Amino acid sequence: MAPLLKALCFLTLFHLCESYSSYRAVKCFEISREKDLMCANLTRGYNKIMLPNALGHDNLAEVRTQLVPWAPLVGSGCSPHLKVFLCSVFMPVCVQQISYPVPPCHSLCTSVRDSCEPVMKIHNYSWPAMFDCSKYLKDDMMCVPLPETPNPTTPSTPSVCGGDDDKVNEDEARIKYCNGNFAIKARLQEHPKRAPKGNNLTVLKVKVLKVLKGDVTKSRKPLRLRLPFDANSCDIISKANGKIMKKPLLIIGSKKGKRLNISFLLKWPKKKATRRIKLTCR
Repeated sequence: MAPLLKALCFLTLFHLCESYSSYRAVKCFEISREKDLMCANLTRGYNKIMLPNALGHDNLAEVRTQLVPWAPLVGSGCSPHLKVFLCSVFMPVCVQQISYPVPPCHSLCTSVRDSCEPVMKIHNYSWPAMFDCSKYLKDDMMCVPLPETPNPTTPSTPSVCGGDDDKVNEDEARIKYCNGNFAIKARLQEHPKRAPKGNNLTVLKVKVLKVLKGDVTKSRKPLRLRLPFDANSCDIISKANGKIMKKPLLIIGSKKGKRLNISFLLKWPKKKATRRIKLTCR
């Protein structure tokens, strides 16, 4: 959020306009992958949404603005169902036979809350009151259920980390870059270390090669960054076979006081890709 922090600051304002008691006349609006990356085509048929939503937002521009600060939390990989939950609240799918937004089910809310609140607490925030799970319907009611997971799978690499190859998801990188407080080109200085107090927090020490964005000083001393999970979950770091990775990284994150929290990192992309990512924010 602030990515992570900025998003959480927005939350204290959102609950003030909450309005579940009554709905104005609803309309369906088409959404596009270009402007609504988080929700468009989330599932089959998710190309039309219903507004106003349960929070009282009644136009696409407003909803898009409210969703932007959540991108870093989605990027943290805290829950595979966070997108479904956020879209069901902010961009509820349009169902022709129903004249009101279909809310998330209680099970979906609790699953996402239990998975993502620990990440939020790293930044000294709790699950927001506007998402109080007790107000959502039970699964046997008309609501968006928790998606089924057919078979247990190995936890996927959190999308805070890019893949261990040269391919870059420019859409994802653009969102993270535009919403980050800082962005740097850097190289790992030493092996990652777990934070003393646990919480799967990892401390990275890096040498800053270039400051692309934000108030970060280029210095001879290594810069300390916080990664909100065990570094072994990050392929870029864990596949170094015990050696410190020499190739530069693109690191994007949020700043709170003197603490620098990583919201995204990946192998330094090719020059053209880097330029495209930066230009979209201007």
